[in-house]
Amino acid sequence: ENRNQLGIVRPVGLTLMSLAIGLALFFAGWTYKYRQRRVVRASQPTFMALICAGIVIMAFSILPLSIDDKIASHDACSKACV
Repeated sequence: ENRNQLGIVRPVGLTLMSLAIGLALFFAGWTYKYRQRRVVRASQPTFMALICAGIVIMAFSILPLSIDDKIASHDACSKACV
């Protein structure tokens, strides 16, 4: 029976998720720190912070996608997909 288990893909995906969240938070902090500089003001720091927030939300969407029937029940897998 092919259960479509993720195997090695899960740790790679979760590592990339963590990297994306870490970089987004870093650049949000960088934007906040240098928000008074001319170049950052021209780039609209509020807009850049919203982009970072969107990246964090997008990266967290990987978390429910990493659930398969190897680590959770069939019912839990169905709930993660909804």
